[in-house]
Amino acid sequence: MPQKRAIRKRRPSSLIYKILAGWLVFILLLIFLAKRLSQDDEKLGMQVRNSQVVKNGPLGDEELAILDEAMPQCARCLGGFLGSGTPEERNQFVWKPISVAGKMARFYGMNPLSQVNPTDVKNTAKRLLQLETGPAIITEWEVVDGRKLDAVFYKEDGEWRLDWEQFVRYGELPWPLFLAGSGGATGEFRVMARSKRVDEKSSGNLLSIVLYSPRFGYPGDPGNASPEFLVPRDSEDGRLLAAAFRAERGGKSPFDGALAAGDPDGMIRLRVRVKRTDSEKGRVLTLERVIACHWLANDEPGLAPLSEQQVLDDEATLRDTDQPPAHTE
Repeated sequence: MPQKRAIRKRRPSSLIYKILAGWLVFILLLIFLAKRLSQDDEKLGMQVRNSQVVKNGPLGDEELAILDEAMPQCARCLGGFLGSGTPEERNQFVWKPISVAGKMARFYGMNPLSQVNPTDVKNTAKRLLQLETGPAIITEWEVVDGRKLDAVFYKEDGEWRLDWEQFVRYGELPWPLFLAGSGGATGEFRVMARSKRVDEKSSGNLLSIVLYSPRFGYPGDPGNASPEFLVPRDSEDGRLLAAAFRAERGGKSPFDGALAAGDPDGMIRLRVRVKRTDSEKGRVLTLERVIACHWLANDEPGLAPLSEQQVLDDEATLRDTDQPPAHTE
């Protein structure tokens, strides 16, 4: 009688248990992260809902609906941007990421990444701005350490994305380095500007301004100052500057007051192109162009330049009231 072969049962490999355990840990980690992100989003969402709607004009139901729909997305976008540790990670949250990728790499090569914990940020104000290219969301934020931020968002591919150039006050080179002679002979910068009282007999038809580098998080405390720039009052740049300083004296900002407030009294925001010339006689800075009276990443000036007659009337009014154009230094 043939002997029956014993059938040996194979035990499940320990490798299977390890794989199952690994998957279980991975799933639990995903659940934990999802819960954490949900809590952070809920916190940011509550901060957004409690913020102030600032009106630069009557808002209809459609415009209010745009704000209500946009703000939670804007909060998540800003939170993701601030929580990212590298420029490459941050690039996914910015408006026009392909075109600004090179700028971001150069900028962060000369400027440190600003560390802000997203959960320490509270939205304090929001506005809707209608630009020629479409709506923009203007927002203001406070950090628990006292810093103040303002961020602008545009809709792209169905998502609200951060205007990175405006947010970081982008310049082709740090302003102090450019003033010291580093980099190319010309550059584009986002700066603060202050007008100086000048002697009309010696200056003639010239407006004197000083440009300052803005400090991220501290809008009321500008940094390095330039030598003075003399701009013909009746030039296009001079008339645009006169309009911006007139608006500032009236407590307004470009785009009918829609932009963020909180800048020092007597100072305006500018996006400018500046030329530096070094010679044996010394260093000379020339204001080549006033691109815009704001820091947004578009070339709309933000307000209409004064006419030549308006400039003359403005100066006459200031002389009669014995006031400087913006600030006496």
